[in-house]
Amino acid sequence: MTGESLGGYTAVTYCLPDQKDQATDVDGIYLQCPLFSVSPESNRHPVIVTVAKVLCFFMGRFPLPATKLVSTRDEKIQEAYDTDPRTYHGGLRIATGFALLEGLQAIQAQASQFDTPFRIIHGDADRVCSHLGSIAFVEQAASVDKGVKILPGREHILFKIGENEEEDGPRQEVFNDRDAWLLERIK
Repeated sequence: MTGESLGGYTAVTYCLPDQKDQATDVDGIYLQCPLFSVSPESNRHPVIVTVAKVLCFFMGRFPLPATKLVSTRDEKIQEAYDTDPRTYHGGLRIATGFALLEGLQAIQAQASQFDTPFRIIHGDADRVCSHLGSIAFVEQAASVDKGVKILPGREHILFKIGENEEEDGPRQEVFNDRDAWLLERIK
């Protein structure tokens, strides 16, 4: 199984110890910039979080104000993201935000029992999901087959297509890492 960002969060949640009865068919997970910890640039002010906790009980569908987060320094990629009609651009709904936080707490609480083989690749300049969460998960996880590769200067979007072979090298590095990890395990 593979997962990127929220997909990584979902893949790991699916394989948590309390979900093992449904996840017996997963032999390993390759994760790209998984959501284990929110980057400081994406975090909400503590006052907003406190107010949201109160509002959640009777206004859970109410969206938090949208952030002005720029997830990449590449203007073309940011523009493509901002104009993609398949991407939700509104504010995160309060109840959704708290459900995600509860899921993050479950991942952290069960990490020491997480025994599914996995590999994480994460950029240390990610402004969406902190690479420190990935490092902490690897350190805590019970799996004997685990690893993390932190890419210096790389952001949240690891699959940026380059305009030439040289610019495409960083994307190919991720593909090569993923392919090598998967091939080693299917032999």
